[in-house]
Amino acid sequence: MKYLIIILAWICSPIILSAQNHKEYSKFEFSIESGLHMDVIELIEPSYGSHNPRPSFIPEDFQPEKVLKGWSNRVKIKYNFNKKWSVSGRLGYTTFKRTYSKSNSDIYGIFGDKKYIERYFPMDFLLERKVNFKNSTSYLNIAAGPIIRFFDDSSMDYGIAQNRDGEYYVPGFYASSRNFGDIGFSFNLAYAKEINNALDIGINLNAYTLFGGYGLESIILAPFGTLKF
Repeated sequence: MKYLIIILAWICSPIILSAQNHKEYSKFEFSIESGLHMDVIELIEPSYGSHNPRPSFIPEDFQPEKVLKGWSNRVKIKYNFNKKWSVSGRLGYTTFKRTYSKSNSDIYGIFGDKKYIERYFPMDFLLERKVNFKNSTSYLNIAAGPIIRFFDDSSMDYGIAQNRDGEYYVPGFYASSRNFGDIGFSFNLAYAKEINNALDIGINLNAYTLFGGYGLESIILAPFGTLKF
């Protein structure tokens, strides 16, 4: 799907170029970005620490992975009120390959280095402000707004029980899946350069926080291309 969008954008770009020659600014923009997505919850707010003591059944040497790294793909549609202010909607998809022994699904390391998949579907709505550099075709774009993040995963899990001697053991295994949504706030900073009247390229830094007690959840760094209509 990603490659189909890129091919269609390449085919349409000559048409858009000819239509933009006499426009003062574009009303609509369509952007594609693809880059690194880092989940930093465990780094900033560890599962086990002074504010959240480690339960007795969790081994002392167990530590969840501090930073999850995945690949993010997003598309954005923007409407420009004028040369400075605009609003946009952006939809994304990220896949993380998590190692069982570094997640809370496998605190005893039974599954070892086997992996399972987590998927994020962030959707944010942004108010944007463009800041042009003097005597340059480069600019900054500063944006902020609400975000909805949908989460989905599927893995193997196991229960933990305690025998009469106080020892913990695993009574059985089961398939586990989770699906839920969170809301939060998204912050965005982009540096871009106008290649011509119809095409910009740049790099985007996005961070978002969730209101469900997670604090700062994700940081995304991704190059992007924008077609202006």
